[in-house]
Amino acid sequence: MNEGRAPGKAVYIDARSVRVVLDGDAWRIRGLDKADQLVPLRRVDRAVVRNVDEGLMRALLALVEREGTVHFQDGRGTTFAVLQDTRPTSPRWVREWVSMIEEQSGCAPFHWWADVQQRHVWSRVFRRGRPGDYAANRALIVGYIQHYRPDVLVSHEVSELEQLLRAWLQADLNRQGLRPVVEVLRHKECDLVGVLHRCMMLTLLWKYACWRRQKTVAAALPCRDITAFFELQAVAGLRDQLERHISVLHEECRARGKRGHGEGGRLHARK
Repeated sequence: MNEGRAPGKAVYIDARSVRVVLDGDAWRIRGLDKADQLVPLRRVDRAVVRNVDEGLMRALLALVEREGTVHFQDGRGTTFAVLQDTRPTSPRWVREWVSMIEEQSGCAPFHWWADVQQRHVWSRVFRRGRPGDYAANRALIVGYIQHYRPDVLVSHEVSELEQLLRAWLQADLNRQGLRPVVEVLRHKECDLVGVLHRCMMLTLLWKYACWRRQKTVAAALPCRDITAFFELQAVAGLRDQLERHISVLHEECRARGKRGHGEGGRLHARK
């Protein structure tokens, strides 16, 4: 199903410590007391930047022209702006899906999908039935981490993870050409990104809880360690989960459309 651009790498840049300039179809990254590093733009999927200067902005615009995504952070690491191509290329199946959603009078497929996906994630994480309350389930896992790290303000680490996931999700939906689907659902007051973020965050948070418990360092972790953990999960696990969620929603919309013409049966949740 995925006919978008092949996934690339994420690059984190702080213009106070490195200088990035455009060199043909690549970025030349010049660090302090380090040899220049040449990064081909075709290998970059998204950039997360701080302290942008003029040279870096030109380099970032070249990435956006290739349908990459740029997230701007302030000094505290909070994302405050996003830069994306205003004319993303969407594969044919996405364009057909958008038309399908526009033709449907209500949002029944989306609401059914959201309920099933969230409850399925809750049951997978906790290995037993729990109410589909994201806030309560999130608090339960955060409390579990806090129990083993009582001297650490765990909420700050979790907030960092949430920002990383939100930025990645935004960029990957853009890479796959799915922004038109997000927008057409938003017009129907359906928050696709919000549901995806809740489902994926709970899975990610549980993995983080297990990983965090094994860390021998009891003190608060630096952002680079949390980022390294996240990028490791993004390589396969998160992308596979996103693909499953999107595939089920797409198939449910198709099934509802067929039933509208007297065809089709109930679509079961994908495990």
